[in-house]
Amino acid sequence: LNISFADWWGSATERIDTINDIINSTSEKYIEMVMKVKRDKYQTLLIEISFMLMIIFIGAYLAYRTIHQVLQELHMLTEKMKSINSDGGNKRLDIHSDSNLITDVVETFNDIVTSIDVTQHEHLLSSAFFNSAGEGMVISDKYNNIEMINPAFTRMTDFQQQDLLSKSILYFLTDKYDNKLAHKVIMQAVLEKGSWESEVKIKDKSGQTSSVFMSVAAVKDKDNRVTHYIYLLKNLDKWKKYEEEIWVKANFDSLTGLPNRDMGMEKLRQVVEHSKRYRIMAAVMFIDLDNFKLINDSLGHSAGDELLCHVSERLRENIRATDIVCRLGGDEFVVILSEIKYVNEVKVLADNLIAEISKPYLLQNEHDGIISASIGITLTPDDAIDVETLLKNADTAMYHAKELGRNNSQFYTPSLNQKVTARMVLEQDLYRGLMRDEFISFYQPIVALSSKDVIGVEALIRWNHPEKGLVYPGDFIDLAEEVGIVIDFGNLMIIQTIMQLKAWQDQGVYIHAAINLSSKQFVQEHAESLVQLVEHELLKNNVAGEYLHIEITERVLMENTDLVVKTLVRLRNLGVKVHLDDFGTGYSSLKYLINFPVDYLKIDRSFTARIGDNENARKVIKSIVAMAKELEIKVVTEGIENHCEYEFLADLGCEFGQGYLFSRPVSVDELQLSPIEITETKGLEIA
Repeated sequence: LNISFADWWGSATERIDTINDIINSTSEKYIEMVMKVKRDKYQTLLIEISFMLMIIFIGAYLAYRTIHQVLQELHMLTEKMKSINSDGGNKRLDIHSDSNLITDVVETFNDIVTSIDVTQHEHLLSSAFFNSAGEGMVISDKYNNIEMINPAFTRMTDFQQQDLLSKSILYFLTDKYDNKLAHKVIMQAVLEKGSWESEVKIKDKSGQTSSVFMSVAAVKDKDNRVTHYIYLLKNLDKWKKYEEEIWVKANFDSLTGLPNRDMGMEKLRQVVEHSKRYRIMAAVMFIDLDNFKLINDSLGHSAGDELLCHVSERLRENIRATDIVCRLGGDEFVVILSEIKYVNEVKVLADNLIAEISKPYLLQNEHDGIISASIGITLTPDDAIDVETLLKNADTAMYHAKELGRNNSQFYTPSLNQKVTARMVLEQDLYRGLMRDEFISFYQPIVALSSKDVIGVEALIRWNHPEKGLVYPGDFIDLAEEVGIVIDFGNLMIIQTIMQLKAWQDQGVYIHAAINLSSKQFVQEHAESLVQLVEHELLKNNVAGEYLHIEITERVLMENTDLVVKTLVRLRNLGVKVHLDDFGTGYSSLKYLINFPVDYLKIDRSFTARIGDNENARKVIKSIVAMAKELEIKVVTEGIENHCEYEFLADLGCEFGQGYLFSRPVSVDELQLSPIEITETKGLEIA
């Protein structure tokens, strides 16, 4: 290019100036922009700081308001609690607040108060029960050192609490329960089973002993460690007295003091069993005084009673120590001879008794009384091996002695072949009858004596024999018991009865039905199947267990006690109720009522029949009813046949009854379940 240096320099200078201007302008704009951004950031930071300060201020203000409100409410809560503490009334707080904290505190406080109230209430109830209980109660520590006793224990032993502190409860046990043995037995049982109970004897402050039923239970903490023991002691002396009185009245003749008919028959059963077991001969004498009615008619009944007492004494004095004499009633006596070696010695003893009875008596300190006796003799096992037949045989032989002129003794002499044949025929008929469904149920109403409403029935077996017609159980039940077919009878009655209950309930009739069970159904071989059958039939027919009642006698309770208790408990767990039948005619031991699950007592008809003419019978019934009420056991009286018996029992407060006055046992088609209209009847009841 042809450009001069000066032009080039001038041009370059202009360009440089232009560039400098551009740079300066750009720098100013950049600086201005940076300053603006900086100012904006400062403003933003200022705003943020102001906003934060405002939030902090507002937060502090709200915190102050909240804390102030909480402090006020806490102050109010404190004052309310002080007021509650001074009043001693309602201890619950009734404060409403918007503060969750206060609400939670109030709710927690009220929960604590409620818990304390419940605990105090339980403590008051426990204390009231402990102090007012009729049985003695003792609380000991885990080492059996006494800490507390209740007033009943003080009344029982005369000991005050200060006399017994730190003493062991075992100190009071006497007889075979020495301290070491008692401690070992009791503590082992408590540790294994959680409790222990038994009848024991304790001594009071004066050293006198009394029988008590003592139960012991362990108290454990949350870690399952024993902390205390509780002892409950029930005085049995009163019950034993009741037991003895009832037993004596039920089993001994009030005039002569001899065993009565029931006791005599029980003794005879024992002798027969002993005879069968050891194959030893025994004998039964049936003694009837000749022309005793003449004494009563000529000298009066008091002289007759005195004569009976003299005869009883002579009989007692002239039999062997192992023999038993009982009065059946009136002028009839039975002598039971066990372990006879020779028949002739029975004859010698009988003739000796006749000679002693025939000796003169001084009656009423002025009259000479002369009486003779006729005696019938039967042997077991030669003549019979059951009580009823033996008694019947002896009675038959006695009448034969009277036919021969009285004042002599005669042996029973039936044809053994005829008996064996008749027995075999009967046994075959029983099995055949079962296979042919010849056994049916009859029902006798059980009535509420206060309202005459039918509340239940007793189901009774009958044999609809194709040739003999209707046969009562008295003609076949003993043989059935002996050969074991009674188990089949019991099972049949269970099935028929539950089916009938179902039929009634389908008709809207809800009553219970009671059936009699043999002791054989409670033995090891049959107890399990008994429970299973009852459970199966109840479920099958959709019948509640409470409508099925079973009747057992004391004999059942005496045999295989542990198994019987377990079986009865299992039946009661199904709802089944238990009746103790014929109460008062056997041993009538009150331990059965304490140790066995019993819901009803059935007073035997032998007492009912004597209500009208025997004060002792009335006393026995009164005692049984009173005792049953104390034990909260219901009472059913059998054999009510007239208005006198009904009114006596109703006035006495006996709940239930059955008998010919209401209805005989009848078929289901004849059974009337509407309230009973009483029409007086009299007759021998067969059930």
